[in-house]
Amino acid sequence: MPKTCLLALLLTLCLAPGLPRAEGLFIVDDDLIVGIRPGFPMRIVPTTDRNRPDPRVDAHAPLIYLDRDAPKAAALREKALNGDMDALLHLAVLSRVGEEEQRPPLFGATAAFWEDWAVRMLGGGEAWFRLAVICHEFKKGSCLLPYEESEARPADKASSIADAPLNRLTVIYLRKAAANGHAEAMYALSRLCRAYPDKDFRMPKEPGFLIVPDENPESDYWLGAAAASGSARACFALALSVRDERDMLELLRKSMRLGFAHAAEILQELHRPCPETEPLPPGGTGTSTNYVQILRLKLRGPTGPNGSLHLRTERSLPPCDNGRESIYYQAIRVRMYGEDWHEVADTAKKMMQGDNEDFPRPCLTRKDYDEAMRRAEKDFRAIEADLREKKKARDALHEKAEPLFAALRAAYAAQAKDTTAPAGERR
Repeated sequence: MPKTCLLALLLTLCLAPGLPRAEGLFIVDDDLIVGIRPGFPMRIVPTTDRNRPDPRVDAHAPLIYLDRDAPKAAALREKALNGDMDALLHLAVLSRVGEEEQRPPLFGATAAFWEDWAVRMLGGGEAWFRLAVICHEFKKGSCLLPYEESEARPADKASSIADAPLNRLTVIYLRKAAANGHAEAMYALSRLCRAYPDKDFRMPKEPGFLIVPDENPESDYWLGAAAASGSARACFALALSVRDERDMLELLRKSMRLGFAHAAEILQELHRPCPETEPLPPGGTGTSTNYVQILRLKLRGPTGPNGSLHLRTERSLPPCDNGRESIYYQAIRVRMYGEDWHEVADTAKKMMQGDNEDFPRPCLTRKDYDEAMRRAEKDFRAIEADLREKKKARDALHEKAEPLFAALRAAYAAQAKDTTAPAGERR
């Protein structure tokens, strides 16, 4: 390519517009490797904003229960009765914990009363899932008071509820949500059921979806069910387990299409042009490097001198002289993370020029670049539109629930009157 044409092309690449990241849409969890084994922390709700990674949970709510604070309990109940869905879910969990510990009701009704109304308002899948989320976040280390408030509490008063009942209730809630088809509940259950197994579980003879056998059949079942039901994180986790290369790549693509940004990052690296054998150092500090090594080690083996990994390009991985697929996935990844679009232009420049540390020889043409960018923009917009529709459907659950709060208030008043009436006047 003439030098003047190349310079003009590179200027065009640098000026190429990038699409802004849609906050709150794309999943950016980065704890899947460590979190998939028992004993490690995990997030039940997919993280879509690293600046606000945890769901909205009131750190003071457990103190109402621990202190048996009747005025604050009444205030929380009034918020719930007057349209605050988060308050309703909080007191449902606290009521259930109280019954587990055989304490008298603190919020004027049984746990079943509050739970049933949450299910009526949000539907079984979403209600049970959100109850599980709150229960899980109440655990020590997940839902913490500000340091100053924690230090100010009297030494004889606990600042959090014991883990054991919360862990047990979290799994109970997740099982109910999973039974109602909630994909993220299934994914969380695949990780937590190892510690709290269903003793009656039996693997179906024909599950109807991909299952990769591991040491825990119940966990394997729920991971496969979650992936089949549309959990992006489950698809990614399952990709780490499959042995077939085509299944692995398809699961990663599905994870990306469902909004998981890290899947696009891994696909970019797996399709990165490289010589037929490329030694990679063992370990490494980057999460992406670790993922790629794990995936490639399964498919390529064996290790070389000093533990390095010799990779061979074969079957559905790209030919080593074409960077079209890698730049396509990079364009989607950059948009999902909201990163600098110039990164894509810089990579394209190196691919087209060759003779550099990353790409020893040219591996991208302008035609391939244009085609990859058209595909990336089209597919990114389709992914974004699908995620917006799902978010809209979740928001609609709350809009649908608003008119039911009047019925909740009436039902609460009726049951309160019934429980306080003399024995002969009760219904």
